[in-house]
Amino acid sequence: MKDSFVDEASIVKLGSNAGHFVLEEQSAAYHATRAALDGLTKYYAATLGPNGIRCNTVLPRVATKGGSLRYFVQRPGGPLVNDGSVQKLLEEEESMGLYRKETYIAFADKVNALKDETKRFLIQAKSEGKSIAGFGASITGTTLIYHFEIGEYLDYLVDDNLAKQGRFSPGHHLPVFPTSALYERKPDYVVILAWRFAEPFIKNNQAYLMEGGAFVVPVPLFKVVSEHV
Repeated sequence: MKDSFVDEASIVKLGSNAGHFVLEEQSAAYHATRAALDGLTKYYAATLGPNGIRCNTVLPRVATKGGSLRYFVQRPGGPLVNDGSVQKLLEEEESMGLYRKETYIAFADKVNALKDETKRFLIQAKSEGKSIAGFGASITGTTLIYHFEIGEYLDYLVDDNLAKQGRFSPGHHLPVFPTSALYERKPDYVVILAWRFAEPFIKNNQAYLMEGGAFVVPVPLFKVVSEHV
């Protein structure tokens, strides 16, 4: 895969030779180190290369979604020159072990350990009659619910996105309410499914903690946040 990435789809900016196209994706390093559950960036190389589209520029560390790469791709003969950023990124990924199977085995073990810890906590909470809400009705949140197998322990979801409020989650059909429901329904725990936004969400809902509630952050490190912890 690495050879085809360099030789067939070396990174760049489609239609005519003078045109270009910009792609953005979360980086492989981000996936491996932050426990994100999503696709890897090399998909683009394998897809674009056979179609004569090359990529010679990549802008790493774009802030979108907690850490993304932005690719500039074009047909051979386009206006963009190879600035060496693709090779530099490949070397960086090599040094991080991103082309070794062992890296992803360790990543999977880490994710599954977090799953087990989160699930044990929620099972115990439910056995004690606690009410549990989830924050985040996004794709990320839905993926986490299914991989961690925690849908049956959640009573409902809250989300700040107006388009999601009044609807239901895929599969488990959990109702989605605005965040204000935390103060009306007063759940004992809120699992932060949209974990990348844990810090601002907790900061903006200190009143919920003051009223005796607690936040459960499942990834990248499991922790329970309450006024008493």
